[in-house]
Amino acid sequence: MIVASELTQHSAESLYHSLVESLPLCIFQKDRQFRILFVNQRMCDALGVTLPQIQGKNDFEVFPADLAEKYRSDDMHVIETGELLEAVEEISASDGKRIHIQVLKAPIRDSQGAIVGVQGMFWDITDRQATENQLIEAHGFLDSIVDNVPIMLFVKEAEELRFVKFNRASEELVGLSREDVLGKCDFDLFPKELAEFFTQKDRAVLANGVMVEIPEETLDTPNHGRRILRTKKIPVMDSEGKPRFLLGISEDVTEKRLTELALKEAKEAAESASRAKSDFLANMSHEIRTPMNAVLGMTELLMDTPLDRTQREYVKMVHESGEALLGLINDILDFSKIESGKFNLDRTEFALRELLGDTMKTLAVRASHKDLELAVHVASDVPCVLVGDPGRLRQIVMNLVGNAVKFTEKGEVILDVSCQSHIEGKVELLFLVRDTGIGISRDQMDRIFQAFEQADTSTTRRYGGTGLGLTITSRLVDLMGGSIWVESNPGQGSTFYFTTQFDVGVETAGSHIGLAVAQLEGLRVLVVDDNATNRLILTEILENHKLEPQSAGNAAQAIEMLLSAQESGEPFSLLLTDVNMPDIDGFTLVDHVRKNEVLRDLAVIVLTSGDRLGDRDRCQKLNVVSHLRKPIKQSELVQSIAMALGTVRPENDQPVRTHAAPSAVRPLRILLAEDSYPNQVLACGLLRKRGHIVSVANHGEEAIDILQSEGFDLVLMDVQMPVMDGLEATRVIRKLEGREKLHPLNRNPLIVVAMTAHAMKGDRERCLESGMDDYLSKPIRTHELDEILSRNFSDDDEAKTDANITTLIDWSEALSAVDGDCELLKVVAGALLEEVDSLKLRLAAALASGDATSVQQLGHTLKGAVGAIGAQGCRCLAERLESLGKQGEIEMAHICFVEFERELGRVCELLQGFVQGDFQPESAIGK
Repeated sequence: MIVASELTQHSAESLYHSLVESLPLCIFQKDRQFRILFVNQRMCDALGVTLPQIQGKNDFEVFPADLAEKYRSDDMHVIETGELLEAVEEISASDGKRIHIQVLKAPIRDSQGAIVGVQGMFWDITDRQATENQLIEAHGFLDSIVDNVPIMLFVKEAEELRFVKFNRASEELVGLSREDVLGKCDFDLFPKELAEFFTQKDRAVLANGVMVEIPEETLDTPNHGRRILRTKKIPVMDSEGKPRFLLGISEDVTEKRLTELALKEAKEAAESASRAKSDFLANMSHEIRTPMNAVLGMTELLMDTPLDRTQREYVKMVHESGEALLGLINDILDFSKIESGKFNLDRTEFALRELLGDTMKTLAVRASHKDLELAVHVASDVPCVLVGDPGRLRQIVMNLVGNAVKFTEKGEVILDVSCQSHIEGKVELLFLVRDTGIGISRDQMDRIFQAFEQADTSTTRRYGGTGLGLTITSRLVDLMGGSIWVESNPGQGSTFYFTTQFDVGVETAGSHIGLAVAQLEGLRVLVVDDNATNRLILTEILENHKLEPQSAGNAAQAIEMLLSAQESGEPFSLLLTDVNMPDIDGFTLVDHVRKNEVLRDLAVIVLTSGDRLGDRDRCQKLNVVSHLRKPIKQSELVQSIAMALGTVRPENDQPVRTHAAPSAVRPLRILLAEDSYPNQVLACGLLRKRGHIVSVANHGEEAIDILQSEGFDLVLMDVQMPVMDGLEATRVIRKLEGREKLHPLNRNPLIVVAMTAHAMKGDRERCLESGMDDYLSKPIRTHELDEILSRNFSDDDEAKTDANITTLIDWSEALSAVDGDCELLKVVAGALLEEVDSLKLRLAAALASGDATSVQQLGHTLKGAVGAIGAQGCRCLAERLESLGKQGEIEMAHICFVEFERELGRVCELLQGFVQGDFQPESAIGK
């Protein structure tokens, strides 16, 4: 052969070494004593050792005994028979995963043909095993390792680029025998254009002396059609560093590329189907989300107030269910709208500082629970009024700041807004949200804006979330003409940046507050806060309104500055202090001020991150003008300053009724058929608050069983339930009702009202067709519930006309009974408080013993007692107990007594305050 005369021993060794180390195979050699003579670097890497560490050792010193025994048996077979050994084996990889490998072993012969050892190679064929029936037979291993490599491998000499090696895999793929190829160049074998491409790449590899990888090159073959090859070309140098040969390794990736193309087409089809689903979801009404943000913030506040066990359970359930519902609905509907291309931004004027202030206030409760400082800073050159979509801007800020609060355990979360450009009525703003939280790693930052991605699975389990928030935020920013990015280091916090573009709106004339503050120009204000960011923000706001602020980082420094200013003849007119400070808190500072003869008349405003119990009482005792919750809105700070310094009089507070008067409906016996526990708790709470007696069924079949054993006025029937849905249950109820198979105490006809989360056209009609009387959409709104009850029971023979039937005490009625004599009413209330415990205990004993007559008598007595002081809701329950005792319905009376006892406890608590002089009757209305 041509090559035999050209290859020197050194170049042959160099070629062999280059081949062995370049191939994606593990190669080894052993002597007749089965000692390891050589392994290539790939095998060293696979074993996690170096060649000197295993050279000269046998298999029993390197591998587990069972493997070593097998390897020894295979080696002995090769040496004794001189045969090539080929096998497919399943082994455990270093990571524990089971893989298939192709193994080839052959004898090593000396120049006389004697067998002096074993050599072999193996490679991973796991992927191929699934698609191929058998591996390419490898024969003649001793002739050339290269000839048995199951991928296309060729060698060209460097001078004229003629082939000197062309293995069997190359023959099979190209469709040419080695006899037709060896000694020829590409121009002899391939079309001119393709040959020029190959030659150009080859010359570049030899000239630069570095490997080149060609991701794709096409080759037309007679047997396989057009194939796609991924090729590596490697220069082989001689001892002087000059290129001697060119080694080429080509992998046929045609099937892989076809698979990728098929996957791409499948993905596009799936995305098209997904967009169709998104189109449907995007058209759904999202009005359900409107009140949820306020609900969440206020329930968190409510949980920090004194509540009994039942109240706390209700509030917690509302909060948890609202949190889950808001997140799911907002994320899913917004994402689907964006994906379907049907997401439109509103254009309306809004006050940026007010919007951001209100948004941050909503998040302040969560931040205060973690003792985090939450602050917002808007640069003075940012326009006050903008034109754009305030709702979506609020959503972006809520998501970013909410995430920052969620992932920050201590420190601060800051929202900062600056003006990037302001040209011809258009403005570009830069928002940044900085926290001191857990941070994000570099690789995670590349993924967090993708759909359904969180930083990592562990924090997902810890912190929760759908993985859509940042995706939606990113899309919203894009729609608003901006961009979003993040800078972060693990453990050092994160800063999210985003830009948006708005039109500039028209500012209205200054309010009476602004005019009043203008009168305070030049007045000196001392700002006290241990947080430097808060001091900076407050100082800047005051300076923008031309006041003269100074700041102190702690109470001790503040006292020193106050006294010093007083002595210098330039006293401060206002003290603006944080409450939550280390060492000496804000209230203690104010107490020092009030006890100082010189400073005692100083106007004071206090700031706090949380609304703690007792704070407002302390403010009143210390003569604090205003008590503001951080983060501070500029407008409320300005108004408070104007009020504190007497240039604006505070607006009179209007009495607020905490509950609208419910419908004029007598207490009803209601069966709630609902499978969701949170919905059960919510509905029971609303109904029992209105004086109704509620029983619960978890599905339609259970509701039917209960109606056959107990009597009810109304069934609130969920439509979608397990076992038996509401529609089917109602049909069965109507059939049983017609056959008089329901309990005789059931109202006839029994009122059945559908409760459903569906709001699609035709749902109401389906419910009515099944025999239901009315339809109530979820989530249950109190006014809709009252309307349902009024519509179906207002003409009932037992209906009551008092619209305040569920108010604890009707004070006007109570006073009327004693001719308006408040002191006499206290005597009556005191007498009830003395007697009620004894009556309640006797009633409980009568129920326990099943004494229906005593239940009737005691119910009658209690009805008169609580009715005398205007406790109408409690009186109705006592009347119900009297009626149930008369009918002998002890089990129902037990249920009613639970409601009566709870209502009576609330009435007694209110009466106790009245008797002790905590309030006058007129101030108790609505409590």
